[in-house]
Amino acid sequence: MTTTTNFEKVVTSRYVSTEVTSDSNAQQQRPAKRANVTVSASGNAKAVLVNARQRPNPMLKSIRKVPLEFAKEDCIADFVVSESVGILFLSVTYHKVNPDYIYSRVDPMRRFFKLRVLLVLVDDKDCEAALLRIQGLATTNNFTVILCWSADEAARYVETYKLYENKSSESLEERVKNDYLSRVTDVLTEMRAVNKTDVKTLLRNYDTLADVFTLSCEELTRCAGLGHRKILLMHNCFNNEIYSSTTPAVEE
Repeated sequence: MTTTTNFEKVVTSRYVSTEVTSDSNAQQQRPAKRANVTVSASGNAKAVLVNARQRPNPMLKSIRKVPLEFAKEDCIADFVVSESVGILFLSVTYHKVNPDYIYSRVDPMRRFFKLRVLLVLVDDKDCEAALLRIQGLATTNNFTVILCWSADEAARYVETYKLYENKSSESLEERVKNDYLSRVTDVLTEMRAVNKTDVKTLLRNYDTLADVFTLSCEELTRCAGLGHRKILLMHNCFNNEIYSSTTPAVEE
């Protein structure tokens, strides 16, 4: 008889999905088919769990911001970031030589991980047909495809997923200071040609953003550093009507 320690129970239960079945009395929760996902002996929650088959992958040397630990046995993902995020790695060169490989890896992951990522290393110039097939496979199986052009870039994606594992979406949003100059700068620099120096020039000559919006081309030329092209762009942005992308303009 094989005994199971409490630690092993906790470790394996983290990667077991559940199904809810109903009967005449009540709904009962029972475990679904167990995914073959394991963790390292240390059970380090801060580490990315790596499939042993990825040992030869040179990308591992570029992952420095998060610890890596190899699974004790083969698991369904190449990189397990968390209970909800699993990553498969594929190079285009390898895919062109072994086109059936990725199909055998994608299928077992379909029932596990809320976010399934297919990280594709584009290491072959003649890649268009291969990428189309990969994208089709990913779309059918609800995978997110990320293309990268170097091992270092691929490593950054794995690191980023782990570093932001427990962070909210607000942490990714740009933070704008609440002072008046910062808010005006944030608005006006949405026009590509306008920079922070231009904003300061405008506010030195005119007190408020409302004043700036009413300026004519002639008045804008009095602001040092604003060229003819930039003035036309700003004037058009300030005076043209704005329509929703889903609502066509109504001609009068």
